[in-house]
Amino acid sequence: MVKKEALFNEFDPVSTHDWEQKILQDLKGKPLEKLTWRTPEGFDVKPFYRQEDLEGLEYLKNVPGRKTSDEAVAGNAWEIRQDIEVTNWKEANVKALEALSKGATSLGFIIPDEQVVDRSAMDTLLNDIYFECINLNFVTTIQSAEVIHLVAEIAQERGLDLTKINGSVDADPLGYLSRYGDYPGGTGKAFEKQAALVSEYSVKMPGMRITGINGKHFSSAGSSLVEELAFSLAMVSEYLDKLSGRAVSVDHIARSLQLNLSAGPAYFMEIAKFRAARLLFAHLVKAWKPTDESVLKCYIHATTSEWNQTVYDPYVNMLRATTESMAVAMGGADSLSVTPFDKAFRRTTAFSERIARNIQVILKEEAALDKVSDPSAGAYYIENLTDSIAGNAWKLFLEVEEKGGYLKALEDGFIQEKIKSSANRRDMNLATRKDILLGTNQYPNATETLPGDFDPAVAFPPNEKKTGHIVEPLQCYRGAQPFEQLRMQTEKRTAIPVVFLLTYGNPVMRKARATFAGSFFACAGYTIINNPGFETIEEGLEAALAKQADIVVLCSADDEYPVSAPAAVSYLQGKAILAIAGYPTENIDELNEKGVKHFIHLKSNLLEELKMFHQLLGIE
Repeated sequence: MVKKEALFNEFDPVSTHDWEQKILQDLKGKPLEKLTWRTPEGFDVKPFYRQEDLEGLEYLKNVPGRKTSDEAVAGNAWEIRQDIEVTNWKEANVKALEALSKGATSLGFIIPDEQVVDRSAMDTLLNDIYFECINLNFVTTIQSAEVIHLVAEIAQERGLDLTKINGSVDADPLGYLSRYGDYPGGTGKAFEKQAALVSEYSVKMPGMRITGINGKHFSSAGSSLVEELAFSLAMVSEYLDKLSGRAVSVDHIARSLQLNLSAGPAYFMEIAKFRAARLLFAHLVKAWKPTDESVLKCYIHATTSEWNQTVYDPYVNMLRATTESMAVAMGGADSLSVTPFDKAFRRTTAFSERIARNIQVILKEEAALDKVSDPSAGAYYIENLTDSIAGNAWKLFLEVEEKGGYLKALEDGFIQEKIKSSANRRDMNLATRKDILLGTNQYPNATETLPGDFDPAVAFPPNEKKTGHIVEPLQCYRGAQPFEQLRMQTEKRTAIPVVFLLTYGNPVMRKARATFAGSFFACAGYTIINNPGFETIEEGLEAALAKQADIVVLCSADDEYPVSAPAAVSYLQGKAILAIAGYPTENIDELNEKGVKHFIHLKSNLLEELKMFHQLLGIE
């Protein structure tokens, strides 16, 4: 018999009080509350957590929807899904077979409205694909019924057991309404059609999830992750209400649902979000009193974020997708699509799709993230985040229910206004560099230009649906777009504006401020000329004019500017725009009176400042 011994017995236990006293000592008189972080989702996160912080978390005692013991032993497996846009049926089939041979275990065929779905097309698409052995998914808008009918027909002709086929057909009238402002096909019978599909196929093909809950639309429109989760729950509730009112059982409705969520950059928050999603889904469905408790376990498909993808420095998108994928795996999603790094600016390539797929393969085969069920369970921080996200999402969900449910809240504009408010806040955080998009609003590659195969229709797609909205549609976009448009305007010019960093005086301050100013203006694609330092302002100004600088930025300490800045105004005489790196508060009024108008600093709104410099330079 193996004797069990506690580790680290040689160390005395440290109490929470002792930890707090040590922290207060290090803070040198500042209150401990200074380290508390207020999240964008509206709740506080403490600077540290201990085991005692788990004591008040009721959900830990009994979590409906959690994996069974047998499933837990099996580990944390998820499906590696390859999404394929079907522009040509044969080419899509070839790409699918290639993906399956290179590590994918799930296929997601994205079928545009203009594609005619018939038996011939589906035979071509599914040729040599043994879909009884994989997870088979279809993303359509108005052709869901045709797709599922044909899949069942082909499967029966192949002699397959329909109950053994797994996957989804992403029929989502509410999601389509939210995204495009009207129901699929403009019909008022969307819920009748959905009820008929669920009623038939939840029995005939119980492994095929017919109803999609596309919470990823909220994230793509700039929502917070709490809003994404809360509004997804509200859609679940609306489907339960609408479809059960058409003689479909709660068990069949719940079994037909698939949560399609995004995975954003906030690593620990996203882990907690996926864990909270399972908890809340089960809590909601349980209230409808299903007869089979297995339907309390939701199926979650995740897609790495498109909102934070960038056109410039696009290889960074690979890194973003990696951390987002790790959060999905740690959070326990059932399947994952990784967005290829170039999806923001061109039709994805075989290389980008391979890298996207291999991110997941590495997480499984090399990082072994599929070996432990719920690997973050018991982590004090993540359990508390899960509780906070679940609580705040449930509170917002109840607010939607009080307004009459998801559909009524959407018709009244409540959901759109909530998301707009969050999107505006996120946009402002990017503009002021409170949040960073590497290579876009911070640390740009100043010499980078657009790739030759850049497609503006991909990078800046129109917000699709034209006229006849019955509700205001969500406006999906990428956070980087306004910065990218500024930089593209610069690239169109024959002569790229030149920014001369005039460094002088205090060696430490001039270096720091030159680094700041260079990154600031490089975000607009301007040419940056840095310098080791000048002995006099006049020497620097002469060099700036010799380089035909469009903007001269003084980079030194604040106490240098009251003398040097007015001298620069007098010397330049309008031959170049003068800017100051810093904000010498005590001398601002004096400097303004002497003709110094432009100051760039840590609290500047980068986007608005660059727009202003664009205007001064005549860039449109």
